[in-house]
Amino acid sequence: MRDASSGTVRFGSAFVVVVGLAVLALGAVNSAHASGLFGTHGTFTVRRCETGKTSRGGTSTDCFGSFRSADGRTVMEDAELDVKYATGRSVSASCGFPDMCYKLDVTDAVGWFAGLLAALTVLCFAGPQLVHGAAWRGERHLRGRTVQNRLLKWLFWSAVGSGAVAVACAVAT
Repeated sequence: MRDASSGTVRFGSAFVVVVGLAVLALGAVNSAHASGLFGTHGTFTVRRCETGKTSRGGTSTDCFGSFRSADGRTVMEDAELDVKYATGRSVSASCGFPDMCYKLDVTDAVGWFAGLLAALTVLCFAGPQLVHGAAWRGERHLRGRTVQNRLLKWLFWSAVGSGAVAVACAVAT
């Protein structure tokens, strides 16, 4: 007979896994672009910035301008940059999605990588509970939980260390 709490554990774990996968995807894409692994490298020149309201009542600034690839083959006239700069400023950027560019920056890359590691930590925690339910806490899965605990410690401290490096880089610049 199944444990009554198994459905609850699986439902909660499914929610956590979905959130973890979303953060993992966002962290992977943004880290890869900010580090220059993905996208076309070049120079972004800011032409205008617009400030608007967010859905949570805050403000968001989007900057638009022209992007020219390093080899001169790709030119985008109304591209968007993920960071606010003064009009006329040129920065190194990587463009990958249609008309979306990311500033090439070590601090951003390490920060997004820390988020990626945090998402992996969450997935390592919730994944086995999603698969096995409340039975994951039983004697039968003792070896699996031992491996999980080692992975959780490694991922958690790697995320904390990467986050600390990102903060140190941000303070230094």
